[in-house]
Amino acid sequence: MAIQIHPCLSQLLDGLLGIESREVLARAGTPNPVRFRFNGLKHHRAFQERLLEIEGFELHPMTAFPEARGVVGHDSPIGKSLTHFLGEIYIQDPASMLPALILGPEPRDRVLDLCAAPGSKTTQLASIMGNRGTLVANDSSGRRLHSLVFNLRRMGVINTIVVRGYGEQYGNRYFEHFDAVLLDAPCSAVGTLHKSPEVLTWWTPERSRRLAVRQRDLLFSGLKALRPGGRLVYSTCTLVPEENEAVVEAALRDLPVELEEIGPVGLETRPGLTRFGSRRFDPRLRKAIRVYPHHGDTEGFFIARFRKTASFGESRVRRPPESLSPQGTVERGSADEFAARLAARYGWPDDVSADWLFVSGPELHCAAAELREFPLWDKPFSLGLPIAHLKKPPVRLTTEGSHLLGGSARRNVHRLTDAVDLFRFVNRDTLSVEETAIGQVLVAFEGEVLGHALADGGKLLSRFPRVGWTFGPATDER
Repeated sequence: MAIQIHPCLSQLLDGLLGIESREVLARAGTPNPVRFRFNGLKHHRAFQERLLEIEGFELHPMTAFPEARGVVGHDSPIGKSLTHFLGEIYIQDPASMLPALILGPEPRDRVLDLCAAPGSKTTQLASIMGNRGTLVANDSSGRRLHSLVFNLRRMGVINTIVVRGYGEQYGNRYFEHFDAVLLDAPCSAVGTLHKSPEVLTWWTPERSRRLAVRQRDLLFSGLKALRPGGRLVYSTCTLVPEENEAVVEAALRDLPVELEEIGPVGLETRPGLTRFGSRRFDPRLRKAIRVYPHHGDTEGFFIARFRKTASFGESRVRRPPESLSPQGTVERGSADEFAARLAARYGWPDDVSADWLFVSGPELHCAAAELREFPLWDKPFSLGLPIAHLKKPPVRLTTEGSHLLGGSARRNVHRLTDAVDLFRFVNRDTLSVEETAIGQVLVAFEGEVLGHALADGGKLLSRFPRVGWTFGPATDER
């Protein structure tokens, strides 16, 4: 049955694109090609490509995005591949990759991702930062935060504090505290008709006006949280000027900020609007960019990059937050003891964890050292990466801990000999192991640790996480 288009949206698209609007509407409900980016925080690129080859995926390069690839054949189930499950790749539209790339944080920056869940851009920021510095990932939805934490753990992120709060509060709570801010704002999603064709039926100008109120509040808050001289990227996956140019213009009008030119980004773009219908926008809006979905089989996006030119004065909040350290952290002696136990079992140097922060609980979490000095208002929703179970001895590595630490292991590592054994292990089949091997061991394939197992009586009992499907080479039937 044909989708009925709300007349207001049809008029909007015609005003933006003229006859080209027919191409946008014709693609509604038609999935885009599958693209992904490699995760630089896990194993080597050659190994990641090798896994995909073993699983039977045919890829094509994306010249403008060296970290990304396209999947040949839209029906390839790469979302259920071992490579994806291990966090070696993140499925993401190229237009969605742009905001983090345009922000371009440095490794030791303090960065705020104001509306972070479910984590595509947060995990990308962590990768750009090399797992160093401090990345605060906020969202107001507890349900969405669970998805964010899942993705952070899957991708091996240790430099991130996940917090739950209203982004509108952060400008005062963390006044001029961050070097860089990403605001991928909640929006009407008119740029995602390929996967959300229902937008055609319910979008109205009033919806965008209501969203724009919150978007302005979030933008002003993010700019308050930014230190003078810092950068903020504002992005949406909608095409509506009310949620894009009008929001940015309000900040240009009322605050000491400027827009920066955005150079070539690898996709076809058009400048931000300086007029739409009878409305005129600040001429500086041409420095923003628009990505239209029909130009490259991508999502539609709007992106603007701000530079804060002067301080906004003083924060309204006087009560200082408390530092993360020492509350909630393992004492240095306990951390040394933990590191010594792992060093003794797996043969890695005692100082392998010297620059890490450890946070206790049912699991031992590992975080980048820079997080120790970050001031918190409330208990974080999640912090760092769970690397070991502490409920009962002996200390046992998690799968995430195996990936993080496995490259340094010299003992108690079982090396799989071929792809047959690889898929037996990840599908939790029992394998054979040396009779002398006892207890937890790491399991490696072609030199890279993929998980852990329990060695007992010549048997290797896989402890690879359970999933609802079987891993193996990609086929049409899977």
